[in-house]
Amino acid sequence: MRLDLSKDRVKIAKYLKRRVKDYPKYINFGPGEDSDPIRFIALGFYAEQGGYISLVFDTRADGDYDGEYTNFLDEQTMLNFPKWCDFYELACDGHEVTLVTGEGKTERVHFEDANSEQCIGETALKRLNAYFGDMLRDVLVELKKDGTWSMLPLADDAFMMVIDFDEQYLWPNYKQRKTIGRAAS
Repeated sequence: MRLDLSKDRVKIAKYLKRRVKDYPKYINFGPGEDSDPIRFIALGFYAEQGGYISLVFDTRADGDYDGEYTNFLDEQTMLNFPKWCDFYELACDGHEVTLVTGEGKTERVHFEDANSEQCIGETALKRLNAYFGDMLRDVLVELKKDGTWSMLPLADDAFMMVIDFDEQYLWPNYKQRKTIGRAAS
């Protein structure tokens, strides 16, 4: 199987830009009060079982990385990628799979440490999630650089994170979330 994350990256960037463009200032489907500024942009993903990304805006005054965004996984916050699950399953079953990274580099992925107790070891699982998480991180940073996030009603201290549903990937780390992950320019 071949999975092309560079194509998915383009689709995701378009989706995120559309979500920003369509953001209604006084109606937020996310944690917090509708009219408050956005403090936390959560870009969640679940490649292993769900095959999706989710973009949730948190307007709580104390909005932070606490899992609250998962209560807002819904049609309007999610974009599905069913091939991600197929790719993940094959990789976990020990099959060699081909991945085109978000940057367009082709890699053959094969995990030798498959065993009967779990699909792959912890190190391999983190590496597999990093392919997806790094691509999503790059999209978030790209949208910050091109000014997309500045079109939102952001709090001065707003920050963004990429989070795997099972927390096998987290960018930036918790301590750096409000510095490296700063959303406001």
